[in-house]
Amino acid sequence: NREMSRKLLRTLQERGGLEEKELPAAFRRDCRHTEEFVRLFGRHYELYRLNLSWENRMGKARCLLRGQYAAVASCLDRLREQVQQEFREEAEVEQRIQQCLKKNGILCEWLQVRSDRSEERPGQEIRMTLAFRTEMPEARERRCRELLGECLGIPVRRLEKRRERGGNWIYGYRDGNRISADCFGLNREAAGISGDSYQIGRLDERRYLLALSDGMGTGARAGEESGRALQTLEQLLLAGAEENEALAMLHASMVLGSREENFATLDLALLDLKTARLRLIKAGGAVTYLSRKKAVTVCRARTLPVGLLEEAASPKTFTYDLQPGDRLVMISDGVLDQLEDPKQGEEWIRQYLQYTEAKTARDMAEEIRRGLQRQAGDKGVRDDQTILTAIIRTGDRSGGKIL
Repeated sequence: NREMSRKLLRTLQERGGLEEKELPAAFRRDCRHTEEFVRLFGRHYELYRLNLSWENRMGKARCLLRGQYAAVASCLDRLREQVQQEFREEAEVEQRIQQCLKKNGILCEWLQVRSDRSEERPGQEIRMTLAFRTEMPEARERRCRELLGECLGIPVRRLEKRRERGGNWIYGYRDGNRISADCFGLNREAAGISGDSYQIGRLDERRYLLALSDGMGTGARAGEESGRALQTLEQLLLAGAEENEALAMLHASMVLGSREENFATLDLALLDLKTARLRLIKAGGAVTYLSRKKAVTVCRARTLPVGLLEEAASPKTFTYDLQPGDRLVMISDGVLDQLEDPKQGEEWIRQYLQYTEAKTARDMAEEIRRGLQRQAGDKGVRDDQTILTAIIRTGDRSGGKIL
């Protein structure tokens, strides 16, 4: 009987079903209820298969949750280290500034350096308060500001100038940014409601985010998936998660949070306004362009969207040092798919960036849309199309809402 059961199981696994005629002749002769036996044998096998499937899925879910808990623990450890490091760095910066000012003949009564981090301004900022016995002439104050910038390695601007009652003159400063960004997003839907979503704006005073997501398919459901993915990603980044940690946690939440197939591509551009550093992270998205004068870099990655498989594929990361005048273009796949030959569209955008004289990110996005539309002809919009553009400017504090 045991050997017969093994053979019947093998038949079920190979064919997906079992018939009475496949039972051994001796068993059919001795058993009066072969039809009932076949039905119950198949039913118990199906229950076993379903239980095994759920057991495997629960095991994978536990692995995903372990990864999420590890990422959260890493965020907390990093936050603790940052707080401890800030206190050490403040004392070191104060000493360095005092020595630099004294060396240049600028003597202050006292000096205080503080790293400002709050709910309204979650990005770390450095605030400096200096006290002088007398008011500084404009040229001397400008020289003091230059020296503060040299000590920090980034631009510095004055916040306040006031006199304490019957006492010292107080000058307040804060660190500035090396660069700023003029950004614009352009969306064109194929079916009334776009399946693409994008986010543009400052995460905090230091980081600027451009993010583009394309949900599965088109229309409302795709738009909900891509929009939810960007919203979750933004919250994780604001909570202090690193980019790859945030993508891993987003992937786990999409896999665990839906019974149906649920995935979305993600293109992420994070600009550090203080260091002028750009990090591009691609998970299944279309090509991205970065240009400097006539040199154009095309960034592409053969990576899977987030949420597609239970085992997350690692996204590809590109890192660049930016300069004022650099241009960034991010697109969804529908922008190039409107052409008979998408490669032709890729080359057109590359050549456009070599010779464009567009003054604003809006103009750049509109010119790219119109140029590709002329090449595609009057074929209508077959897929959702989104274009994100950015032009890097010299550092300032203007523009860009906090997300």
